Amino acid sequence: MKLCQPYLVFEFGDIAAENLSRTLDEVQLTLDDKGRGEVSTESQWKETHSPLQVIFQGSLLESGGRPVTRRAEQAIWPADALPGIRPQFASKSVYDYRTDSTVKQPIVDEGSNAAFDIVYSDAQGVKKAVSGLQVRLIRERRDYYWNWSEDEGWQSQFDQKDLIENEQTLDLKADETGKVSFPGRVGRLSSGSQSAE
Repeated sequence: MKLCQPYLVFEFGDIAAENLSRTLDEVQLTLDDKGRGEVSTESQWKETHSPLQVIFQGSLLESGGRPVTRRAEQAIWPADALPGIRPQFASKSVYDYRTDSTVKQPIVDEGSNAAFDIVYSDAQGVKKAVSGLQVRLIRERRDYYWNWSEDEGWQSQFDQKDLIENEQTLDLKADETGKVSFPGRVGRLSSGSQSAE
């Protein structure tokens, strides 16, 4: 998730996290004499390590039967502070043959370094001090193979292994942005940071 100003370009949380979207079943509610009602639900995201945006959208039927719809959003920050990362290299258009579309993604030019800015911030964007912040460069190695099935014929598939290419440890002061740089190599790379706190 990207954080609001002034750190709009920093990524926080696990970018590979999936299935975070949940829908609350339709709720039928009759308001009390004062026009109030309450909807509550158990948290379905207790194990998340990424910031979330919870959206509540409700429609109230007026006496004529027309809905009046309102929407409220609430950011959920799973810790007092989280590491954020920003690549210092440009995004380029890359063709993805699996989806037959072009996507923009950060690309490190061959022979150059993969450099990143690192912050340790709370939900309000205040940079906090942290020691022992681990930053890893991970190579996403994919071994492609062909698979045959009666239903779909030949399909290209892959097994992915995430290999730690390099690791650095940072100590950041309050209001400080750290920098890390790793030797660049051709291939799919991702980066991650983890606090010991």
